[in-house]
Amino acid sequence: MSANLDGVSAKDKIRLLALTAGMEFYTIVAATVAIMTSNSVSFVTNLLIAVNGFIATGISLYTVKKMSAGKDGRYAYGFGKLETVSGLAVASTMIISILVIGYETVERLFHPVDVEGGTIGLIMTGVSAVISTWLWVKNYRVSRKEPSPIFDSVWRLCRQGAIEDFLIIFAVGCGLVFRDSVWADYMDPLASMVLLYVLVMSVYAILSGSMDDLLDRSLGEYHQVMILRALAVHFDEYEQVHEIRTRRAGTRMYVELFLEFAPERSMGEVYAAIAKLKAELHEAMPNTEVLIVPTLLDATHAHAHAKPEPEPVVA
Repeated sequence: MSANLDGVSAKDKIRLLALTAGMEFYTIVAATVAIMTSNSVSFVTNLLIAVNGFIATGISLYTVKKMSAGKDGRYAYGFGKLETVSGLAVASTMIISILVIGYETVERLFHPVDVEGGTIGLIMTGVSAVISTWLWVKNYRVSRKEPSPIFDSVWRLCRQGAIEDFLIIFAVGCGLVFRDSVWADYMDPLASMVLLYVLVMSVYAILSGSMDDLLDRSLGEYHQVMILRALAVHFDEYEQVHEIRTRRAGTRMYVELFLEFAPERSMGEVYAAIAKLKAELHEAMPNTEVLIVPTLLDATHAHAHAKPEPEPVVA
């Protein structure tokens, strides 16, 4: 089995996810230290999101390792659906974070508390912010190079972590510097509200894409046009298009074409025509599995295409 999964090697994917999981673990440690040395709700939020992120990244790492093993007898179509489910698992951890953060934020808005301590936590969070931003960019580039439910979810998870870290630095820093001002007490919960917005938008984006894949929604308009263009280029190779089926599973796209061929053509000619059309589609749509099912003309069409019998010569 090749170690390359659709343009990005499995080794690179696993390494990147392992680094992301390591970053989440570091954030758990940093947030724990910060909670022990301060009373900021932002650090509590940070710890919760880091724990969920560590679990979600671990699931994604397992999925990529499973996919790198390739197909087996029980799963002949691969593990594309497992990749989509992993994306949903990441979204689920985000939903848990949204509920807890929402509760904590409302509580602090009605009962503001002066921020105390947190210098050590701010330093450790600064380190986390830099690394999270780097991982955000790396995972985003992988997701753009190779559309994937896993990396589409993970880069959003890293973006969430980076934004969260910078918000914590800003909110807690303001609380410590302007501790004598009344408005400074509200910076902590207001920062959590901004993070809530980012979380909600990320969950919506992940769920909308993942549900389409699980329900086998047809490919988008762009890919449909690519298919029609390939059919138009080779329109003289077949007689009629009966049906076009498309779907996506993880990073793979699947295209099934049911084409009608004239009965007088040999199977060798039909297979040659199918090979040309497949090559056209693979060039236009990389990472696509194409299945072309040939059929013969039905009786009505066959009669219409039949050569007319010569009229008898009357002496």
